Amino acid sequence: MLPELEIGYAPAVKCARSGASQVVSTALDVLRYDLPMYGSSHFLRARALKLVRRTFGADVFLMWARRRARDKGYAAANDGLKGVLDSLPAPQHLVDFLRASKPDVMIISPLTPIGSEQSGFILAARQCGIPSLYSMYSWDNLTNKGMLRPTPDFGLVWNQSHRTEASELHGLDQDRVVLTGAPGYDIWFESQPVRERGEFCRSLGLNPDEPFILYTCSSGSIGGRKEASFVESWLTAIRTSGDARLARAGVLVRPHPQNAQIWETNDLSRYGNVAIYPRAGAIPFSGNAREDFYLSIHHAAAVVGINTSAMIESAIINRPIVAFEDEKFDDGHLGTPHYCELLKHDFMIRTRDLAANISVLSRLVGNDEALLKCSREANARFIDNFIRPLGRDQSATLCWANAVEAVSARATAAVSARPNPTAAWWQVRLALTLGWLHLFVVHPTAKFLRKRVIRRRSFRGLVSGVLRRSGPLYSAAVWGHRMAWCVLNVRRRGLHSVRTLGIFALPIPIPMFVEGKKRRLHALAERGIVARRYHDGEFRLLAEIERAFGVGGTTPDHLILGNSVHYRVRGEDKDGRTLAAMLVDQLGAGRCLALNGSAFPPTLFLEILRCIQRMPHRPRYVVLPINMRCFSPQWHLRNDNQYENEIAALRAHRPGAPIPSLEPTPADLAAFRKISVRYPDSPFETVDDFLKVIDDRAAKASDDSWRSRQIAIFHYMHPLTADHPWLAALQDTVDAAASMGITPLLYVTPLNHMWGARVVGPRFLEVLASNIAIVQSALQPRVQRAGGMFDDLSLSFADKLFFSKNEKTEHLADAGRAELANAIVADLLALAATQDSSNKVKVVAR
Repeated sequence: MLPELEIGYAPAVKCARSGASQVVSTALDVLRYDLPMYGSSHFLRARALKLVRRTFGADVFLMWARRRARDKGYAAANDGLKGVLDSLPAPQHLVDFLRASKPDVMIISPLTPIGSEQSGFILAARQCGIPSLYSMYSWDNLTNKGMLRPTPDFGLVWNQSHRTEASELHGLDQDRVVLTGAPGYDIWFESQPVRERGEFCRSLGLNPDEPFILYTCSSGSIGGRKEASFVESWLTAIRTSGDARLARAGVLVRPHPQNAQIWETNDLSRYGNVAIYPRAGAIPFSGNAREDFYLSIHHAAAVVGINTSAMIESAIINRPIVAFEDEKFDDGHLGTPHYCELLKHDFMIRTRDLAANISVLSRLVGNDEALLKCSREANARFIDNFIRPLGRDQSATLCWANAVEAVSARATAAVSARPNPTAAWWQVRLALTLGWLHLFVVHPTAKFLRKRVIRRRSFRGLVSGVLRRSGPLYSAAVWGHRMAWCVLNVRRRGLHSVRTLGIFALPIPIPMFVEGKKRRLHALAERGIVARRYHDGEFRLLAEIERAFGVGGTTPDHLILGNSVHYRVRGEDKDGRTLAAMLVDQLGAGRCLALNGSAFPPTLFLEILRCIQRMPHRPRYVVLPINMRCFSPQWHLRNDNQYENEIAALRAHRPGAPIPSLEPTPADLAAFRKISVRYPDSPFETVDDFLKVIDDRAAKASDDSWRSRQIAIFHYMHPLTADHPWLAALQDTVDAAASMGITPLLYVTPLNHMWGARVVGPRFLEVLASNIAIVQSALQPRVQRAGGMFDDLSLSFADKLFFSKNEKTEHLADAGRAELANAIVADLLALAATQDSSNKVKVVAR
């Protein structure tokens, strides 16, 4: 049919060069989601970070870029990653393919999927001296996908707003961006109805005598599984609206082809005059699928949706579009830049809740001519500005073809010169070679010696000697090992674990790396924040207490005690500060001391207070977390969570005495696993049974809900009793604070109760409420006598504020940490405001 068209296939060869370009491209694509414009785009950021974890090594480059962005700004970090990508050699099989094909110009699309391998094609085109043209595929590609990388020579986009995005977000010069309109939407200008409305309705099982409303579903990333239940609540509102015509109206639900599985067994027949079609979803580009999609819109009285491209087709077919901006889907519409761009054209009827939506639909079903006229005029403006900016009667496909011919002549003279890749490429290869050698030879040998032959301190001395004698080589090997380790398995542990390794992703001078690490540690020390590795060297916890409350101490007003909730962060967090750092920043570095470490128990908190009791100075307030998981066998019975050596050092210390060095309590997991436990909601009988489930992270997806249920039971559904020793320790801690005139603020740490209720059911919340009631009844009288505050935050936070919606512990994302820090500071301010007038306790239930 098209004699001048030849279809061929580029070779798909996996090699180091294509892999390297994909790794850097992924980091470059995900870095953009740190920009302020994506501050409310939670699901876009989460989706991007999932792809980072699937690409070996991309997380390392992303970390380097984020640190550069923090120091130099986003533009510098973006340019740095682009420079690395530009310097990589093109995959040889693509170079050979292009040289054999001998094209005058290479058109590439879509290019923007995160980590797309198409970056290799642009590198190959540059090496062959062939100009590259980017052709925009879909309306959202420039804002909610990845970057144009490497930068193509020219771009073909739909409209002026896309031209601005290509320039401001992707760095493509505006004079190299050409408008063509939207070629893929030409088919909807040409389509005509081939079946009458009555015939179409009867084929779907809808009443042909009544108007019908079309509900166009969204993709899984926007609507998710909750869209089905939302549609049911919407149908209930329609049927009970009080408008007889609307109550009889038909409703056609069209599942999105990427999220159709939620409708496979869904039955909406109870609502009457409702159809789900097609249940398996369909991509409406050709044949019967295209015809059915067109008729669904053409014959509808109104089109309703959350955020879907069907809104654009509906505008072209000229039907009223009702946008349902329900708060359940805020991430999917107002939280996405591409949807907000549609709003600027003001062609949709926006409704924020069910009442507004029903009111608009009632008018449309009743043929409100004023509203229909307004909708038609708005659709026409949208088409003129967004779909066919070169003229409504001009085919965008023809405009695109003319633009390709015109731009090709200009592009031939403007081919970008390719940078010399040799130096950067060989640096990366050398570092990786050293890294693999260190990972598989040096590191296993050193680990064996450290565990079986050489004592810890002797090993440190040995390493120090090696560093003194062969510093540069050893440092390079260590850097390579760390990078290789990230490439291997760091995805499984999460980006926050990469941060703790202190890695820079690109070859940098080792002294600069060491100096940067020292500066960060010094900054933590200046703010009085003890990280989880407090036991390295001298007993850091005791040293901070002595420095703050000993002779000549700084005497901060606030003592913040905590556990891993206070220092754990995610690598993808926009705000990388820990909870402890947020509290110190709000309360003031000189007025606040934050002491936190992994699984700090109430017994350690008690000894900290008793140690301060012997000091000449005291804080005015002490903040104590009550982590409900700490009472469970998972935490309470594990021997290295007893902190015996640390507690003994705190008991023995006297003001001004030397600070000892301590070894952490070794973990006797064999004895811990043998402990017998019984839960009414689980068949397991020993700690070992539960730990095997927790450790089985490679469980099948079908078993994940069962695994999550067992973890939730083990962590939180222990039957707490009033005589629990750690509850008694908290009571003694409050009494110790009161005896020194220190006002205590106790709060129950937020936990992911929404996840627990999902995987266990109502029983989870029942057991949790019972345990919290026991804690409150045991501590409230003592808090009351001390004039403090008890704040129950256990059920205050939604699941989106944790590391993930299925987070199985209490660790909070940046938004959650900020909210918890604000709550604690607000409680402290309330205590300060009321302390002079009343010593009465404030019990806060949220």
